Amino acid sequence: MTSPRLPLTVDDSEDDTLELDLVDLTSEDKAHADGLVDIGQRTTNQADVSNNAARSHTRSWTPTNEIDSYTLSDGTRIRRGGFVELKCPQHRQAQAEPSGDFIRIERILKHRSTGEVTLEGHRFVREKYLVRKSFDGAHPRPDVTKEHPTNERKGPRLNELVMHLTVREDDDRPAIVQGLENVKISEVKRKRKVILTSTWYPKFSFRDQAHLYVHLADRPKLEQRLHILETGPLVCRWSRTSIMSPNGKIYGGIYEYFQPHVHAKPPSKNSRYTFFDMFCGAGGSTQGARQAGLKVLGGLDHDEPAIQAWAENNSGSIDLNMDSFDFLCNEIWKIIGRCDVLNISHPCRPFSPAHTKDGKDDEANIDQLHVIKDLIEALKPRVVVLENTSGLANLEGNQKYFHKVLNDISSAGSGYNLGYKIINMADYGLPQERKRLIIIAAKKGHPLPPFPKPTHGPEGSGLKPYVSIGHALQRLERLGHRALQDKYYKVHKQVPTQERVYNPYTKFVDCLTTKGATCPHPSGEEFCPRELAELQSLPPNFHLMGSWRQATKQVGNMFPPLMAELIYRSCAQTLEAFDHGLINADDKIDDINITLIEKGVDIPGSSLASALLFDSGDSVSVSPYRYIKPPVLSDAARVEHSSAWAKRKFGEYGLVGGSDDEVVVTREETRVKRKAMTSTRERDFWNGYNGIMMDLTGD
Repeated sequence: MTSPRLPLTVDDSEDDTLELDLVDLTSEDKAHADGLVDIGQRTTNQADVSNNAARSHTRSWTPTNEIDSYTLSDGTRIRRGGFVELKCPQHRQAQAEPSGDFIRIERILKHRSTGEVTLEGHRFVREKYLVRKSFDGAHPRPDVTKEHPTNERKGPRLNELVMHLTVREDDDRPAIVQGLENVKISEVKRKRKVILTSTWYPKFSFRDQAHLYVHLADRPKLEQRLHILETGPLVCRWSRTSIMSPNGKIYGGIYEYFQPHVHAKPPSKNSRYTFFDMFCGAGGSTQGARQAGLKVLGGLDHDEPAIQAWAENNSGSIDLNMDSFDFLCNEIWKIIGRCDVLNISHPCRPFSPAHTKDGKDDEANIDQLHVIKDLIEALKPRVVVLENTSGLANLEGNQKYFHKVLNDISSAGSGYNLGYKIINMADYGLPQERKRLIIIAAKKGHPLPPFPKPTHGPEGSGLKPYVSIGHALQRLERLGHRALQDKYYKVHKQVPTQERVYNPYTKFVDCLTTKGATCPHPSGEEFCPRELAELQSLPPNFHLMGSWRQATKQVGNMFPPLMAELIYRSCAQTLEAFDHGLINADDKIDDINITLIEKGVDIPGSSLASALLFDSGDSVSVSPYRYIKPPVLSDAARVEHSSAWAKRKFGEYGLVGGSDDEVVVTREETRVKRKAMTSTRERDFWNGYNGIMMDLTGD
């Protein structure tokens, strides 16, 4: 039922428009008896303090405690997720209808010694302080017609807000993290309600709630406007991200309307590579594929609770609860058709080093190896990724199975080139020494994607420090009482530090299995399923199904999404480079960025919206690539192993110093650079969580 027409002639345009001033807020498998691996002395991995000093998003290092809520002077209580209106700054008070900005609260902090309270959150600004009259505030969709005339009006609108973030070019953290600001509680005017929506104007605006303003019909226009300004609904439909160069000047921006879903926004190009997950379990590998920007067609698993969890995590994709033989023999595969990337994580228990006696399902699990060739020939993927236990390759009794897998993949269809490697996932930020066999295969006529380079290592390696159990579990601790709503989480008994079974900040888990961790929780109790999920790099909203035992099995069987994403992103980047004619099928690729630079390929920066949205002038170049990213500082750490041409090209990107004759990146320089910027792969991993930083890298 639609609202009655507003009995007012309120002009919702904002006449006094101005640009917002920049806010200056000056292999070999070794058994470990206790299931723990000592990672040695950890080092703090903080960003370069000298670079952070001038950034508005830098978090304070003052001793503070996070509190659940705070009562304002007018008696209203504010909490995380709520909005407050700030007092109007002095430079706006001489303007017509002056207003302060708004903050969406992410944390409420209280100083331990002074008791001073500050709010940490994101800034929202009225459109009139950001938008010129010539801007089409609605930015109509392609299907917008005369049925939506309000979408075509131009200029800022009354009580419409913009989420405004300021980020730096030389900071690789997500905008949603960089954009956090701290404001003192003394700057807060009052609590306000703000509606965040993906719907089009005037939905949820004061014009959509006419019945609330009938009593104003006979009032002067200015009085009507002031009443709506002060008490009317505030609505935000889009965000603006201003990008600053190192010299502090804004040189570009990104303009995005809110999406009607909570998942990460897919890449902006029209074509996405497709993905099918065979033996998908609850969906660890699928989660990694989504984070890498692939389009998930479906997943198959015979375990009912696991495929139910997969379906919960992948709405819109096809979930198949069946045996792989039925999938092939009954031609169910025709529902899926072809895919670009096929993942095969067939049951690994019979081949695991931890499997010391025969089980009742061993024969059935080993039989799954026989379908690999038929699967590839049916789905005709361009790239195949196979993940399994390291024991399939390095245990003598499994050699016949391993060679069968290699032969079946290489001979499937018109043939596949492949590479395999045993990877210790601790080298990629996982808090466990999980050794897994990874096979990457590419159809003949396609280049073979490279294995991702390690991102974490011991002190002095120039890489990020290894991630400990303690650091990986910090996010659950920060969730506090909210974590208690999860039936797969429990609070452990409080144990004094000196009585803990071990120091969680100096250890990581030997491995996770279908029965849980091979070591106890620091309290001496067992890890709960949600903690195990954290140790596997799953997001906090990832669905598990069934009993605790079933959920533990689902987590233990997973291909950790952190590692899966790095693999699939490498595959997607290689396919994209090949499809654009940037590389050849016979190129030997060790690092896609270095290969492209050696070939003289100029990789454009991230896609930016045209400056014409707000100002006249030249538009910003848009990248033609979805998956290929420009190199960043941490990629330059490997340039010393590349050709002179690659060294010069890295120099042109401003990533390395020195002359054309000799470019040397010292270990100390690499370490300093890595403090200021994460790697391309890690950056995209965090973006996969809508910019919410998972605390898997330490503080």
